[in-house]
Amino acid sequence: MIKLLKYDWKRNAGSISGLLAVLMIVQVLIGSMYYTGRWDSEVSIGLSMMVYGIVSTILLIMVFKTYDYNIRAYHRRLLPVPPLSSVTATMIQASAAMILILLLAACHIWVFWSISEWSEVLQFVHVQWSHVLVMLVSGFLKFIFFVAIVLFCITVSRSFRSKGSIWIGILLFFIIQSAVSWVSNKLFGEAPLTYQILTVRLEGRNYETAAVEEVVNGFWRPMLLELILTIALVYVAVKLIDRKVEV
Repeated sequence: MIKLLKYDWKRNAGSISGLLAVLMIVQVLIGSMYYTGRWDSEVSIGLSMMVYGIVSTILLIMVFKTYDYNIRAYHRRLLPVPPLSSVTATMIQASAAMILILLLAACHIWVFWSISEWSEVLQFVHVQWSHVLVMLVSGFLKFIFFVAIVLFCITVSRSFRSKGSIWIGILLFFIIQSAVSWVSNKLFGEAPLTYQILTVRLEGRNYETAAVEEVVNGFWRPMLLELILTIALVYVAVKLIDRKVEV
């Protein structure tokens, strides 16, 4: 699996480096517009987050396209590498890409708030770090589940020889998402997980924050369901790859 990661990194290193360079340039331009007084803080933060979202989407598309190429390339199927390594390597790449973007965004927001008028709010903010940790774990597992669905749909679509097979994968993606959401709501109720870390009330120049307790309704059960489905999707995808998925 390490060899696959190195191979895919070398294949996409140029594109990833160029994309990150463009990200930095755009963020510098947005920051300069704020510091010169042409844009206010809300506009600057909104545009910055939008740029991060676009870049993260492009990175994920690159990762998924690499996986699609790998399962179709005849020479890759001849490598003495178990099919599970192809799936897990792609999931690791996708996770690494998202973690990188989230770290850059977090550092950017922290620096921006520290030197702007929002720094006054931070002095009064009280965060329940246990809540934050649970949210991060939940978000990561949901992201892994999303990646597993996409990889499964790509693998299934490449199991058909027809030209329009990609539309089968797209349709299957929405069917799985809808079915999982419906089953989860039926079993555990609507919106099984709700977390509120803090509440901020602004009254003139007075800031009041109050941590509120987490609201959990069957938190671990929906996560367990998604974990089981993730394992099942990966298992089926590995079996399809093992049968030498063709175009």
